[in-house]
Amino acid sequence: MDHTLPGVTPTKGKRAIREYLERLMEAWSDLKIEVLGLEEQGEMVLATYRLTGQGRASGVTISAKAATVVRVRDGVAVSWCAYRDRNEAETAYKRP
Repeated sequence: MDHTLPGVTPTKGKRAIREYLERLMEAWSDLKIEVLGLEEQGEMVLATYRLTGQGRASGVTISAKAATVVRVRDGVAVSWCAYRDRNEAETAYKRP
């Protein structure tokens, strides 16, 4: 199953990540992220969270659960993949 969001392409590099996060924050007038859980296994971290917010242009309100798997080496995130489905995230997290 493809976990990517429509229209979203992989983002690489510090500058590109920063620009992506800035665009994300600009799109929402009241974006909140509530961490629901954190698990750590070696260099892998699984974060589960709830996103809530209101679209700045549309006024549409969202509330959705999601998960992110982050690979950390020497204290630096070297990869980060967000999932709409916790089960998919857990599969990636447990993969060697």
